[in-house]
Amino acid sequence: MIIRDKTDYVMTTATTLTALVKQQDSATSAATSTATSTTIAAVIKIQCAIRIFVSRNKRDELYIRHIKSQAKVLKKINQKEKNTRRLHDCAIIIQKNIRMYLIIRRCRRRQNILLQQKKYDNDKSKNREECLVLRRNINALKKQISDINVERRVDDDNNNRNYHTMDQKNRRRKVPQKYSFFGIESLQAEYRSLNIQNKTLDGILQPLQKDLNAFITENEQLKMIP
Repeated sequence: MIIRDKTDYVMTTATTLTALVKQQDSATSAATSTATSTTIAAVIKIQCAIRIFVSRNKRDELYIRHIKSQAKVLKKINQKEKNTRRLHDCAIIIQKNIRMYLIIRRCRRRQNILLQQKKYDNDKSKNREECLVLRRNINALKKQISDINVERRVDDDNNNRNYHTMDQKNRRRKVPQKYSFFGIESLQAEYRSLNIQNKTLDGILQPLQKDLNAFITENEQLKMIP
């Protein structure tokens, strides 16, 4: 490079300086661009790392919450199992008490049934004895009535015979009419007295017969009871 004048020297130096400045600016710009690119990449990496860390922490928190919730659920399940065991034990105790109560109630029923059976047996025996006594009394009354009826028939037959004989005698002797009816009046009076006796005996017999029928029905009802 040939320098002719000072002016040329100045111009050349100026151009060289500007060129150097331009070169330096380009170098600095390239350096800054590379630095910015590296810093941006580093920042992006840091942001990604932070996001990953945060997401991991969130995942860990969610996992911890899940574990805690599972622990709570397990505690509840254990408590429920304990409660169910207690309820099961209580149910077993209640079932035992119910069985004992049923056994006691059956025993009481059997005792009551036995007592009632004894009462029924006693009542049956009493009713049988009373029925036997009533039957004996009724048979005795029937015999008395039959004897009275036999005596009445015999008396009626005798009176009829006497009447016929008296009538025949009166017809033969031609006795007055008032004497011929004397035997009939006495027979009628005797018949009336016998009829009154029969009515009194019937009045005694009818209530006894009613009592006998009532006792017979009671015995039949007691026989029907298991």
